[in-house]
Amino acid sequence: MVTGYRTMPTAPNLPPSRRASSSGAAGHRRRAPWRRLAEPFPAWRPALLLAVLAAALPCPPGFAQPPASATAAPAAAEPIPVRPDAMIRDLYRARDGKGPEADPTQWTDPETAQRLFVPRLAALAVEDGQRPVPDRRVSFDPFTGATGAPTQRLRIAVVQQSESRAEVEVRFPAVPGSRNVTFRLVAEGGGWRIADIWWGGDRGRSLARLLR
Repeated sequence: MVTGYRTMPTAPNLPPSRRASSSGAAGHRRRAPWRRLAEPFPAWRPALLLAVLAAALPCPPGFAQPPASATAAPAAAEPIPVRPDAMIRDLYRARDGKGPEADPTQWTDPETAQRLFVPRLAALAVEDGQRPVPDRRVSFDPFTGATGAPTQRLRIAVVQQSESRAEVEVRFPAVPGSRNVTFRLVAEGGGWRIADIWWGGDRGRSLARLLR
């Protein structure tokens, strides 16, 4: 008996019914699907090889490269180059006309406010400066807590500090009975910005609260 794959001998000693069942089993084996999986080089292997080669080759010109930020680890926050107490000292030097920084006495000016304060407090300061003088919510110097207070021989100290926040306290030894001024600073835009100011330890009566 000749099949599609090879020549199979007949079984002469078997009865006709057994011979039919044997030939039926052989036909079933010829149609078994597992033989198709026994190919020497399956069709999916070339596709896999091409995919591996495409991933290894550089992207040709004119095709978009994936952004580096998609795979690179997030960069650590860069430290602020200026210490928070040094920033406050420069602020008082500019107030006395001894530094190139913006004059803090003009703290309601839009450009000066943007340099000194965080955006929310800067907007409140500019809004207050646009009111008539009798109607302003803060009519004194917020950096001294008074009007025309001297700023000689200041004592400036960092009360607490983290990577993005700090509190700096300023004392005025030359002014008897003066209150301490505390600045709450936030790291923003590569430098320190004033988020709030309060006087004499009373946080409930701060610059941000008075301007609201």
